[in-house]
Amino acid sequence: MDKNRKKIIINEIRYWKDHNLLPEKYSNFLLALYTEGDTDEDDNDTIEKNKEPIPYYLLWYVVNTLILFVPLTFFTLQNAIFLEITIGIVSILIAFLLHLMYKRHAKLSPSYSILMLAMLTFLITISIADEYISNQWIIYSWTLLNGVAWLVLGRIRRYTSLQISGIAIFVIICVVIIFDII
Repeated sequence: MDKNRKKIIINEIRYWKDHNLLPEKYSNFLLALYTEGDTDEDDNDTIEKNKEPIPYYLLWYVVNTLILFVPLTFFTLQNAIFLEITIGIVSILIAFLLHLMYKRHAKLSPSYSILMLAMLTFLITISIADEYISNQWIIYSWTLLNGVAWLVLGRIRRYTSLQISGIAIFVIICVVIIFDII
């Protein structure tokens, strides 16, 4: 029997096996018969066909994480509050649009994007407040307010990562306040 015909029969038997058109015992017997016991060679062909390419959606996780570096640009801008606020609003808008995309795509986690959006908003507001408002207690209270908002939102939406981040904010701010008082 020529190779092409044998390959067609083997593929047909695999199709029957995958779709339960033939009992597994019989399909295994027929595969062993037609492949002459050498199923490794044909299995490699099907593995190569089923092999997924590198997922493109991992790029969106990288892009979403890189947006967190936007508040670092505020250190280079001296006394340019309008520019800082504009850059902050644009980056928050981009993070929000990414969150909307994460919600629509099945392979992306919206809990990750909402965490990045919350962290970006927090970092931008703290960066601007630290530069233009020198009262640390306002910054501490804003941080605690963000922590409460993250806990509530995480609880409502069942985002565990947001809840853990909210608890981490409480622990960090308590340690900072304790060391600030001492």
